Amino acid sequence: MELSKKSIKEFQEIYHNDYGVVLSDEEAQEKASLFFRLMQNVYRPIGK
Repeated sequence: MELSKKSIKEFQEIYHNDYGVVLSDEEAQEKASLFFRLMQNVYRPIGK
């Protein structure tokens, strides 16, 4: 999944504010994609 440049920059800012670590664009893309996939699995609707 490819994120927009704006989304990557926002993720980098949030990550830096929370953890004090500056991520490169590639690292941010990878971590944001992993986070997004995790949230898709966690918030998957439960069927009947």
